[in-house]
Amino acid sequence: MQAKPKSLQAIESKLTEVEEGSLRHRVLLSARSFKTSWIELARCLHVVRSDKMYKSWGFLSFEGYCSKEVGIRRATASKLLLSYRYLEEEEPDFLRAENLSPGKVPSPDAIGVLRRARKSGVLSEADLQVLRGDVLVEGKDHRDVYSRFKSLKEAADPEAAGRERRARHLGRLIASLRAVRKEGEILRVVPASILKAIDGLIERLSREM
Repeated sequence: MQAKPKSLQAIESKLTEVEEGSLRHRVLLSARSFKTSWIELARCLHVVRSDKMYKSWGFLSFEGYCSKEVGIRRATASKLLLSYRYLEEEEPDFLRAENLSPGKVPSPDAIGVLRRARKSGVLSEADLQVLRGDVLVEGKDHRDVYSRFKSLKEAADPEAAGRERRARHLGRLIASLRAVRKEGEILRVVPASILKAIDGLIERLSREM
């Protein structure tokens, strides 16, 4: 039998120490079944953060509570809460229990793409409904949803899409130059004049962005 991950073992151990039926116990139960019920976990975490309940449980910060007790990173907690908030504000009917059976729940990443699409202000309502169907009805993978979002965005505003692509390429080039400069400085194999030239090139490319 495959051993359980340490994070899961820690959650199950903590479950025996926390009052059964309490919110704290409910959060841990949700974390244990995170793969199929991220929405329930996000719902609980939303209450915990809003009411600062983690403080009464001995934690100085919400991030510390998530990391030490629930076993999720700050970035993961933020993603869950943002996706849950989007559903709560834009799709409250979807959060009804009958819509949340295993296999029908879209991933938080897919919800994140839908949230970004609406926030972008570029897509028409018709395009947003297409994406909504991909996420909430068909439950498509977030990579497929993001690919559709990109296509719709480029069709809606090709000039903006071109500027975004250019900025993205320049950003990668600048990051590469900075990595080369840092390595050259650390290894002390690149003359100071060349390092200065790289700095100048980085500055010029940054202005182009």
